[in-house]
Amino acid sequence: MYSSAFRRQLLSYQRELKRLGITVPQQVFRQAAEQGSRHQALYSLDP
Repeated sequence: MYSSAFRRQLLSYQRELKRLGITVPQQVFRQAAEQGSRHQALYSLDP
């Protein structure tokens, strides 16, 4: 699993893209989340 902080980050990106009129497949975010969870120990994505 990935952290809730990472999930929040992804959701905020998703909202921002939607606001700009860009629709991104949910699958893309799922892949990003899976990859992000592997690097979670190295990078803090919390703003």
